[in-house]
Amino acid sequence: MIPVFTPAQVVFTNEDSIFSFLKRYNITAKINGLQEEQAIATRNAAIANIINFKNPINFSATNNLQLPVNFIPAEAFGGPSGTYKSITLGQQYVSNFNFTPQIDLINPQSWSKLRSAELNIETTRLNNQLTMRTVYETATAAYYNIASLNDQISSTDELIKGATTIHQIVSQKFQNGLSRSQEVNNANATLITLRDRLAQLLYLKQQQETALRNLCHIPTSQPMTIHWDKMQAVPQTPTPQSNLLSRTAELQNRMLTSELRAARLAMLPVVSLIYYQGWQKNSNVSFNDKATEWIPSKYIGLKISLPFPPDVNRITASYTARINASIATLNAMQAQQQNETGNELLMSEYNRNVVAWESARDLAQLRNENYQATLQQYKEGLVSTEIMLTALNDYLSATATLSNSQALLMQSRAKIKINNLIQ
Repeated sequence: MIPVFTPAQVVFTNEDSIFSFLKRYNITAKINGLQEEQAIATRNAAIANIINFKNPINFSATNNLQLPVNFIPAEAFGGPSGTYKSITLGQQYVSNFNFTPQIDLINPQSWSKLRSAELNIETTRLNNQLTMRTVYETATAAYYNIASLNDQISSTDELIKGATTIHQIVSQKFQNGLSRSQEVNNANATLITLRDRLAQLLYLKQQQETALRNLCHIPTSQPMTIHWDKMQAVPQTPTPQSNLLSRTAELQNRMLTSELRAARLAMLPVVSLIYYQGWQKNSNVSFNDKATEWIPSKYIGLKISLPFPPDVNRITASYTARINASIATLNAMQAQQQNETGNELLMSEYNRNVVAWESARDLAQLRNENYQATLQQYKEGLVSTEIMLTALNDYLSATATLSNSQALLMQSRAKIKINNLIQ
């Protein structure tokens, strides 16, 4: 289990503070680091596998309970011609100890697999960057959603106070016979709606906080504070320049092409340098017969290993690798186009959100002026309750739209920043 340590007090003020926190404490980032270590270990194993050093050590102790009987011409022992004599050849107790080191001098498949392992390191790193980009974007979206909900909760609280004042005024007027029961009911309904909206906003905020805590691995018992500043003007945003998707697909294509080459080279022979050294002890007395000596033997040579007839599994692997390489080529072509259109869509989304925020800002300002003026006039008895409630609801809608539009604008800006940052 990977330990995660987080500070006692977590405060997020912008997306940069989230990025910094994720780099230090996010579990996905730590897993990515382990995956890179694993890919490097695979590359190191591929380097060692180029020579494929082997050194099997063998020891055997054989008790020939019944030695084979051989027949040879009796003439060899001075016997009559045409007859045979039975003799027993061999030793009953045979001990053998040997070792046979071997290294590959020419192994084309291992060479190609080393290249594949090196490409796999780069591919792993790029895939991890794609993963972290998604984590960054999700965490940033949760951060701005929480900030937007905080604004809406604050404005709803203020409007509840205003609606309460309206309800008190219209109730007093009704008691004095100066208003209708419908006006009291409308004021009461507006107050109930605002309180229900506040409860929904608090619930949505809790959901977004939970999502952010899960991404950052912050326990629920740990305080987490969200700060943001309301925008007064549109922030400057760089042009999207990410090519991570196309780079990843192209590298994947190169790696699978290398795997195809390795699968084809597996059909070629392997030339190995081998050496043998052994000792054998024979006796008809026992394994521990001290009267007998260990007899040494050794040799050195070259060995050529040719897979003939070809292994069915190797043929299947080569066919599968060819299909995978063809698919990867098509994916690389598609990724290049997706990369270009993705950058264009990011900029288009940002520009659309800029227009939406500017409209929402101007509308909220107008609705606020109308609400404040209408409230003052209502207290003075110059406008009806219906007009007052309409101004309140219009202002509520405008403030919610402004908060949402700012959150969407900052999210789209953060996406561009993340895409340019993680390359």
